[in-house]
Amino acid sequence: MMILRLQIILMCLLANAMLYFGKLFYRPFIYQNQYFDCYLADVFPSLLSVPILSLGCLAFNPRYCLKYYSIMGITVLSLLIELLDDNTVDFKDIIAILLGAGIAVLLSESIKKKYFMS
Repeated sequence: MMILRLQIILMCLLANAMLYFGKLFYRPFIYQNQYFDCYLADVFPSLLSVPILSLGCLAFNPRYCLKYYSIMGITVLSLLIELLDDNTVDFKDIIAILLGAGIAVLLSESIKKKYFMS
């Protein structure tokens, strides 16, 4: 179980590094060269924030964080962070956060079936 927690923490750290470097390099590159990437440069932090937070919570308290209401709470928290961080939040960001919540639910169900129901 400890190895699983370490793997989850490493995945969260890797995903956070991807978000940081994406904001630092990918977004300016896309904007500067005026490429159309299906709005991925705009929404990838919103899309990945809920699954990352859910996995991080899962590493520290797996029984509690596999519940849907915790994922709903993390979704609301992500929306509040976007609103309070002086970012412009548009419809695409809200859709990306909700898609991220769906990804978090699928990940938690997969982890629950694989590690906690066997």
